[in-house]
Amino acid sequence: GKPMFTADLVLPGTVYGSVLRPPGMGARLQRADTAAAGKLPGVLQVVLDLANNFLGVVAETPAALAKAMAALDVEWTLVHELGEGKITALVDVDTALSRGSLRTRLRDDIIGSEPDWDVDLRFDVQMQSHAQMEPRAAIAEIEGTGGERRLRIWTGSQDPYVIQRQAARQLGLALDQVIVQNMHLGGAFGGREHYDVERDAVTLAQATGRRVKVQWSREDEFKVARNRPPSSHRVRLRADANGKLLSFWHAFVTGRHFYTRARFPAWMLAYYNRKGDAGALNSAVSPYRSPLHRVEFTDIDLPVETGSWRSLAAAPNIFASDCAMDELALLRNLDPVQFRLDNLDPALPRLAACLTRVRDIATVLPVPTGEHAGRGYACGVYKDKSYLAACVDVSVDYGKSEIRVERVICCQDVGLAINPDQLRAQLEGNIYWGIGMALLEEVRFTRQGIANLNFDSYPIPRIQSSPEIVLDILSDRSHPPSGSGETGIIVIPAAIANAVRVTLREIHTHFLQYFQRLFTLDEFRNCFFIHNVANIVD
Repeated sequence: GKPMFTADLVLPGTVYGSVLRPPGMGARLQRADTAAAGKLPGVLQVVLDLANNFLGVVAETPAALAKAMAALDVEWTLVHELGEGKITALVDVDTALSRGSLRTRLRDDIIGSEPDWDVDLRFDVQMQSHAQMEPRAAIAEIEGTGGERRLRIWTGSQDPYVIQRQAARQLGLALDQVIVQNMHLGGAFGGREHYDVERDAVTLAQATGRRVKVQWSREDEFKVARNRPPSSHRVRLRADANGKLLSFWHAFVTGRHFYTRARFPAWMLAYYNRKGDAGALNSAVSPYRSPLHRVEFTDIDLPVETGSWRSLAAAPNIFASDCAMDELALLRNLDPVQFRLDNLDPALPRLAACLTRVRDIATVLPVPTGEHAGRGYACGVYKDKSYLAACVDVSVDYGKSEIRVERVICCQDVGLAINPDQLRAQLEGNIYWGIGMALLEEVRFTRQGIANLNFDSYPIPRIQSSPEIVLDILSDRSHPPSGSGETGIIVIPAAIANAVRVTLREIHTHFLQYFQRLFTLDEFRNCFFIHNVANIVD
């Protein structure tokens, strides 16, 4: 009755297989010397298919398999040379805007040049990995011959029906000839919906006629993972003297989240690409009302594998738009929560209720003590049905360049909350993930491919990063359940950034006050050095 993961499954007669990973997307296996590996004790078969870029080994034990894989002598031809900066350059929003309007427009008001924007900001969001705790594993076995063949697969997948269809297509079987036993899985988040480790096991089982178990390593996971693509954003805002928005323009360029080559064939992608990536538009339209509102984006087919990552583009989009709103509130010396409430679309009273509730809770809780502490807010809507607001308290050690999240207050309205306890657990997980997105996680590249292939170089939040968490669930039986799987993450990075921004503002204020004591007012205004450093701090 215990939960069983594929890695734990021991079946009689199982042998062990592994497949060599290309160093980067599109890399071709140019040469392979397998003689030494094939002669090692315990090695059953080396499977080489240069035409299909496949090289795998099957052995009697995991230890023999590891030695054989290390003995392979191969040469790859790189199709794409990556390196630091090359991927992010492909999603440069300013370069894209210099060529004219972006491809997909979700709001299309003609704003014009607007020479006096109150806020004109650039935001960049890094590529990030799913980094699930359990590396994938699969077992495959082909029974029978001819028309009586049956394929059995044991795996942990988000979508066993995809696994069934892909395996049937690979072996030319009918769907009812493929049986998928779906096991427990230790994390998925959009990363375990593809036919990946299962293909390895099926290919090796077909080549050897044996029941083959393939266990990916942590390095395999980081190499093959379909990561959340990077994006860059330009947000420009203008408001009247009373703090009411007049113009809101959000332009961004991103890699593809949903319409990817791993999910759709080329002919379908050609159709879908005309409409814009379905994942990129998540939460792209701001919940704030403005007489002129323009939202446009372009999605790019990057030379790296990308895919669905928690909330798809919702967290990056809200990070950009809500941080810009916070900056405008600071610029006008307005209360950031009231400024949001005053500009929220009246059609979103449930979002306003979440934000008001978070403010009420935060009001009675002290901001963390310390020289540089700040409190930031953010709010958003996910898929037009789940409403969320957060307040984050941070402390910053500028000497050590360390940011610590001290407290997170989060309020969510999901309609009727069926299981409030599970909902709270889901929110807590999203909060931790949001901390990782904002402060820790980034996929980096060398010329050949991904550089950080384990947790020593790809840090995620650990127990020492744990903040105090205060949660509030607004449950209303008059609204149907709207879900909370990915929703909690969408506002956390923005709230963290806004809290850090408050500490920067305090530093800037102290900085100006210090130099005003050294200079007369006219000398201060005319000091070129001070003027430019102040702008940098801003």
